[in-house]
Order: sequence, then C-alpha cells, then structure tokens
Amino acid sequence: MTQDVEQTTTPPARPAVETRALSVQECWSHLRQQTRGRLTYLSGRGPRHVVLSYVVRDDELVVEVPPYNEAAQYARGRRVTFDVITRTGERSARRVDVAGLARVLGPGAVWDTGPAGHRPPDRPGRLVGLAVDEVCGRLEQVGVADRPR
Repeated sequence: MTQDVEQTTTPPARPAVETRALSVQECWSHLRQQTRGRLTYLSGRGPRHVVLSYVVRDDELVVEVPPYNEAAQYARGRRVTFDVITRTGERSARRVDVAGLARVLGPGAVWDTGPAGHRPPDRPGRLVGLAVDEVCGRLEQVGVADRPR
C-alpha cells in the first residue's frame, strides 16, 4: 500500500535591495576616486565587456586599452558605456554608469593631468577618450528579506 505524501518546500530567502540615487556631483566624485572600471562595447561578435584602467579629465574619461585588446577598434566613433562598481561595506556598493561617444586619442595624448599618476610615453597600448554625455549612479544596500509565507 502506498501513501501519497505531500511535500512542501520553503522557497529560499530573497535579498532585499534598497537603493539611493547619487547626484551627478557624487557620481563624478566617485569616478575621480577610482582607477578601474568596465567598458562595454559592441563588436562583430556581440556585446563585449572589459575591465580597464582609467582617469577622469574634465568631463571625459580616458581609458587605457592594452595593445592586444580589440576594444579601441570597435569602440572608435561609437556610443559605449562604462561602469564603476565599488564595494562600500559588507552589504553595500556604489555604482556609477556613464555613456558617451568613444574616440581613439593620438600618440601624444596625455594619460593623467594630475600629480597622482602618469603614463610613460613608451608604454604600449592605446588611449580611448569617452566624451561623457550621460552619468548616473546609485548606492545599494543589500540585506536578507523575510521568507515569503
């Protein structure tokens, strides 16, 4: 004799995310404090994402693309996005997204106009300037919500 047994499962807890929008000034301040972000561009094989070093110069990001990477080739003259995500605590992060038109800078381009760093003139790679026309950001606090009942 078999007995039908009803099984119940408890769904996993879902993380609760609280966000606060960052002002444009907070976004630029965050970008100036960081040095690495993720460039997203469209290649012949679809969307591509690559983490690269960058500096802020006025209202432009200058991104260093290694010589072996195709990003400069595909990003040139196109609208691209760049995001910087920084963990600010055990359960919090700040994210800034920018978008704009990319252009490959010439051989005499300056990597950093400030005293914090410089790019040696003989360093391989190309510099891509991203003329930012859109910037937004948010602070995310992640916790654990109650299990659904």
